[in-house]
Amino acid sequence: MTPSVLQEKSILSIGSSTTTDPAFLSISEQIAVQLAKDILSGKLAENDKLSEQKLAERFGTSRGPIRDGIKILEQNGFVRSKPRLSARVNSITRHEIQQLFDVRAQILGLLARYAARNATPDDLMALRKNVEHLQQMRLETSGDVGAFFVQSHMCWSLLHKTAKARRISAIGSYVMGSAIWQLAFRDSLLQKTDDYPDDKFLHNWCELLTAIENGDEDKAEESARALVGVTWGMIKDSLTYRVVSPNSGPAP
Repeated sequence: MTPSVLQEKSILSIGSSTTTDPAFLSISEQIAVQLAKDILSGKLAENDKLSEQKLAERFGTSRGPIRDGIKILEQNGFVRSKPRLSARVNSITRHEIQQLFDVRAQILGLLARYAARNATPDDLMALRKNVEHLQQMRLETSGDVGAFFVQSHMCWSLLHKTAKARRISAIGSYVMGSAIWQLAFRDSLLQKTDDYPDDKFLHNWCELLTAIENGDEDKAEESARALVGVTWGMIKDSLTYRVVSPNSGPAP
């Protein structure tokens, strides 16, 4: 039986959490995330064609959402297309992905600096509440690891709000391809592990919170960059063997 897009949608959800953001994506965005995951996992290899008809059958939908989903993938660098020809999967190297995280570290570091400068008491209360919730989830060894990553994403969202630097936030979203790259990375990571991140991840979040509360801009920027570095370490270890170095050798 061909799965409907709603059945495919359950693949996009993280753990058993009902607050996960894929539930709020359009059908085209859900399809784009699933195909991005397939590319990162190696199920779709470099130069593979994306047949709109076959994908429509797979997702149980018309070709319109498929076509829109492929456009989203093209905008985010996963595929390339030419008029009247099927889109083909692009090569994605580990070096290119690391570049995204390097830029992300700079942007989030700058946002953390602005957050330390501009935070209001209400901002600090909300940020502390969410980081403490992250701590509590980490202590629950039988908890939902996927929901933990969703909560971490919520903390980053609050940092953006606290920074009050819309232009910089917009640049950050553009660099990471809005939700598509982030969800694909997160799902790829969860397919590799059922464990929570190590204590360093949570330690960095607590350091970042403390720095923002103390108005310490230098420390806030340093902690945010360190946190992105820890995240890159987890993502790097979860990448499939086909995401290779610029010299086309196997990823270490």
